[in-house]
Amino acid sequence: MTSKPRLPRGKIVTMCAAVINEERNQPKAILAVNDTRFSWGELSMDSGWKMQTVHRRWRVMFAGPVSPVTALIDAVKTEVASAKTTPYRAFARQCAKAYREERRRLIESEILGEHDIHSYAEYEALKNTSDNALYEAIREKIKKEEQEWNLLFIGFDDVGKPHIFVITEYGKIQWCDLFAFAAIGSGAWIAHHALAQFGYNRFMARSEATYGLLAAKFASESADGVGKKTGFLILKDADRLGRTVPGLNVKDIRTIKQDWEGLPRYSPTILSAIDKMLAESQAQHQPRIDNPLKGYIKRSTSRKSRRGK
Repeated sequence: MTSKPRLPRGKIVTMCAAVINEERNQPKAILAVNDTRFSWGELSMDSGWKMQTVHRRWRVMFAGPVSPVTALIDAVKTEVASAKTTPYRAFARQCAKAYREERRRLIESEILGEHDIHSYAEYEALKNTSDNALYEAIREKIKKEEQEWNLLFIGFDDVGKPHIFVITEYGKIQWCDLFAFAAIGSGAWIAHHALAQFGYNRFMARSEATYGLLAAKFASESADGVGKKTGFLILKDADRLGRTVPGLNVKDIRTIKQDWEGLPRYSPTILSAIDKMLAESQAQHQPRIDNPLKGYIKRSTSRKSRRGK
């Protein structure tokens, strides 16, 4: 029996995405989807939902290796769990602050120890010294590692308005409310593209928004390491901690995926129309195209001519 080939070390094997949905005459909601694959170093397996509660109004989805992401989520939870109010931007910046502080500790334990450097301050002291080459080498390694530390926050502010934001390397915040969707992980680019092509907007009917989000997940499965199994949840401000939230079961998701897989790649009539367009184009007289820069660019004199002068 041949073993399944492993992905390159450091590959983000996951996909999480969420959209804001404000269908008319329906409670405002956030729809969330993810594959169920977790990664520990070079090992990955399908294991369950990748979502944690960090505040009674806020949850976080995560992509990347479990060990550092667990520490980052715990740091954020410690910082914001007891917050009485959650203004959107202030809450996001509070999460980013906790992320940046824990980031330094992770770099110390995950990377600097390999070089017998005991603190982040000791690492920074290498810059612009005779050890600058070592500083740059470690800097590149840090950059590569923390590209995988992705957190997608979904929740509601004090007046029940839904919000989405992402925190990535260096503790940078990506504000995602304008487009009303976000994705992280190795399948993120494909998911973003699929949602944009779908024409997603927050005012779609919930059924249409659900289909668009799931279609983005299915499309992202072509990315390295994204799992085929899918989880889907609907979150509302009225949800209470400790209670299950509505979603779709495995059978429902399979039915939707079968419909998506059965969609034609193109209209049955378009190919014959394209053949006609191409034939007409070939038959048409092709006019000569004059150089639009003619008369404005002087031809340079050759070296031989210059020597003759």
